[in-house]
Amino acid sequence: NLLYLSESTVERRFKKYIDMKPLEFIHKRKMILAAQLLQNGETVLNTGMSVGYSDNSYFINIFKRFHGVTPYQYKKNTHRD
Repeated sequence: NLLYLSESTVERRFKKYIDMKPLEFIHKRKMILAAQLLQNGETVLNTGMSVGYSDNSYFINIFKRFHGVTPYQYKKNTHRD
């Protein structure tokens, strides 16, 4: 451990300053980028892969949790031609 801190200590300190757990922060950043890719016409599959999800079902579930709709629905409603 490079920081000489336990995982739970790092998580607790991160949450104190960022107001979310590290994994939530990572997912949120990825979902912001995913939304931008979908708005610009990228496919759902390629978007998931581009932001680091090899499991498309998992990507869809995370995206829906953050945006309230599936990536396909989001793309259909926001795609810029």
